[in-house]
Amino acid sequence: MNFIMNFSWKITVTAFLFALGMCGMSYWQWTRYLEKEKFLKVLDSRLHAEIAPLSHYIPALKSNPESVQHYRVLLQGEWDFDHEIIKRNRRDDSDGPGVHIITPLRLPESNEAVLVDRGYIPLSMQDQEKRSIFRQNAPKSFVGLLKVTEKPRSWFSPNDPPSGKPHPWVDRWLRIDIDKIQKQVPYEL
Repeated sequence: MNFIMNFSWKITVTAFLFALGMCGMSYWQWTRYLEKEKFLKVLDSRLHAEIAPLSHYIPALKSNPESVQHYRVLLQGEWDFDHEIIKRNRRDDSDGPGVHIITPLRLPESNEAVLVDRGYIPLSMQDQEKRSIFRQNAPKSFVGLLKVTEKPRSWFSPNDPPSGKPHPWVDRWLRIDIDKIQKQVPYEL
């Protein structure tokens, strides 16, 4: 058997482009890793920062919400169960599919409220009548974690239905979009 190696431009160029593509992919993964490490350091510093009242963060929330995301705040107010919504498509390892209850907390002596994620409930309890058993008076004060409006991850992501007049009340949301939810509540969020 006589085998002769021949030089092929097609194979050489293909192999070079493949190697170049792999180098690009490895660089992309490395930059993602560095971004994640940076995010985790910021998150850790914010989670360990001293707890402050919400009023301390209100100016920054209005001008640059991302700058105060993940800080712990002291909250107090009254629940507005009439404008409660749910965040769909959540999962719990022990109970399976479900939803999160999102309830506005009316701030004392103002016409403002914050949306509070009060936690996970199983899918079977998502109807308004059934989830009413989870309603309790707000504690005198409690600690919460500041979050900002959630944006779709890609243009493939499904959209929430339109809200506000003339549209009907939207009870089930895929993500918490404060501007859209604002259209259907009578106070500032």
